Amino acid sequence: MHASNTMNRGYAVLAAGLGLAGLALVTRAGTLAPGSGWARTDALAWLVFLTLAAMSPVPLPRRARFLRLTPVFDLAAVFVFGPVWACWFAAASRIVAFTFAGWCPTSALLVRFGRAVAGVAAAGTVYAGLGGETGRGLLSGTSQVLPLAAAVVAYLAVRTAAVVPVVPGSGYGRGLGRRLADALAGAGLEAALVPVGILLAITHSQIGVLSAALFAVPLVFARHAMRLWREDRLAHVETVRTLMQAVDAGDAFTRGHSSRIAAMAVQIARHMGCPPEEVQEIEYAALLHDVGRTAIQRDILDKPGRLSATERAELRAHPRIARDLMRRERFFGHAAEIVYAHHEQPDGGGYPRGLTGTEIPLGSRIISAVAAFDAMISDRPYRRGLAHEAAIEELLSHAGTQFFPDVVETLVSLFAAGELRHGKPETRVEYAVGGDSEGPSDGDIDALEGAAIIEFPEELRVSLGRSVENRSLAWGEDLRLDVAALSDVGCVRDMNEDYYGVFEGDVDTRGHLLVLADGMGGAAAGEVASMLAVETVSSSYYGPDDAGPVGEMLERALRSANQAIHGTASDDSAMTGMGTTCTAVVFQSGRLHLAHVGDSRAYLIDRHGIRRLTQDHTLAVELERLAPDSGMATSTARNVLTRCLGNDVDVEVDLLDEPLALMPGQFVLLCSDGLSSLVEDEEILARCRTGAPGEVCRTLADLARARGGPDNITVVMAEVRTNHGA
Repeated sequence: MHASNTMNRGYAVLAAGLGLAGLALVTRAGTLAPGSGWARTDALAWLVFLTLAAMSPVPLPRRARFLRLTPVFDLAAVFVFGPVWACWFAAASRIVAFTFAGWCPTSALLVRFGRAVAGVAAAGTVYAGLGGETGRGLLSGTSQVLPLAAAVVAYLAVRTAAVVPVVPGSGYGRGLGRRLADALAGAGLEAALVPVGILLAITHSQIGVLSAALFAVPLVFARHAMRLWREDRLAHVETVRTLMQAVDAGDAFTRGHSSRIAAMAVQIARHMGCPPEEVQEIEYAALLHDVGRTAIQRDILDKPGRLSATERAELRAHPRIARDLMRRERFFGHAAEIVYAHHEQPDGGGYPRGLTGTEIPLGSRIISAVAAFDAMISDRPYRRGLAHEAAIEELLSHAGTQFFPDVVETLVSLFAAGELRHGKPETRVEYAVGGDSEGPSDGDIDALEGAAIIEFPEELRVSLGRSVENRSLAWGEDLRLDVAALSDVGCVRDMNEDYYGVFEGDVDTRGHLLVLADGMGGAAAGEVASMLAVETVSSSYYGPDDAGPVGEMLERALRSANQAIHGTASDDSAMTGMGTTCTAVVFQSGRLHLAHVGDSRAYLIDRHGIRRLTQDHTLAVELERLAPDSGMATSTARNVLTRCLGNDVDVEVDLLDEPLALMPGQFVLLCSDGLSSLVEDEEILARCRTGAPGEVCRTLADLARARGGPDNITVVMAEVRTNHGA
């Protein structure tokens, strides 16, 4: 993740540099004198319209697709005002738009700025070089056809080429072919707007700047109408998700199953390069893949023994029932066929039709694997859930017969990298099924028969499942940091909304960064908030901005994350109200720096004892401060945050008064309140003295689980060690 972020940042700086170079070259070659047919006072009005277009992308009826209207005004500006003014309009409008949308990732903003200005510079240079006329000269005759066409081609070519090299973010895994296809698709959308830009330029030459308003007003209404359509679609999806949660809730052993399958299936589909519209259909299918079991008798679903032939036939009818139900609603598109085939197998041994190979839709192949994985790690009436390592091994051993190898490979790679967003509500137990175990019966429609454990190599065991993530980071000539991290969904929650990151940097400049976030919000909003916090903090802290004091850079990084989360929630009604805690520490030049918002905690632990480095931003703390002996600080008040990322446009970030000098033998521990609310500080201290960071993380998480584990539990721990010993 860190390598691709670095490449993206480098390319973003290059793209912005090309845009600035184009602006400088065009300005040097041209003049800022007004062109024919327009007054200089038109510039301000035109700049306003172009800025509004940059700030107001029109959502399309496909997930994650937007139509930006800026090409209309960019090209029209070239034809009306000439290359120099058009370039300055493009640059100024993007800067203003990005200032108001400061929550966007810096790399994305730099790329958008660079491709916009470079595209206009290329179009303007070609247009002027071929003798293109501006203003009323547009109507001078057929001599304008070639300059117009060449300018449009140059504009689209530069903008398309600018997005192809971008390294995709974590979880998408798109290769060059997919990025090129996406870029060409975007160029096709922009090409469709070209006639509008030319018509706008011609209209301006006749009636002046009022023409921009005449074009902008219908586009604003179109954006509003499409936004309402997308909100209705999101409401439809939420209705489906709620209905399936209600179906799952009827069985303690499948609670949250559909939501977990949908989350994993979407991530795998994106990683395999599926286009957004196909990902959308896969999400619908994953949410509804088990809706057919509502027509199956409960005693069949829960039967602990073998099913009769009649019962087996009834059970195997559930994909057809689901397809027939979904076909009644055209909204789901091809999702009904995906559901119908989600129990088919590559070797033809599946049901209901015995399809093989490419006859099975990709979405069905993905759902088959992730549903089996989730079923294997979950408890059933007749068996306990498998450890994650065992479930992964079962998928690998049946790849090519029951599961498609490319899907299994993608699932395993995401899981091994710690990027697969999954959760298991039941207790995770490390044990084997085999020997005299009867194993799952035909009543388990998603699991395998005769599950058995195959031992993993130790180096693979480190990065899979609930196992601890261990890393050793160099920290000077004679020191290193041994870092371990573990995140557990707990015993009650269906989804893990905690997120953490361990990022390696140059020890003498920006150092190593550890971040922990505990999200909150409806649906998947908490999960989104925590992930966005960690990724934004890391990208901002290691970003291209000039280095300064580490504390200031950390504070700026958390403020950037706050803006990102708040902006995302404001732009998407499904994310309204989401937020997250965030605790980040940096190990740099022998010192510890810290930034903190919320009630996740950071501790410094050594032979002298345990020291809490953060203060909880909760109502209980505020009440205790105002009235220490009043008894108002109830347990409920401890759960009410007074400060978090995403709640407002700005946030106050706590920093250490002075960075702490660290010595060998000291520990730094970050944890979410899923641990600190159940385990006392002295208990944490006692367990930190019993073993290495990895063992401590597992011991603390197990202790919280033993006390009920009502919340997600995340522990990140770093020990300062010498390279030749403790």
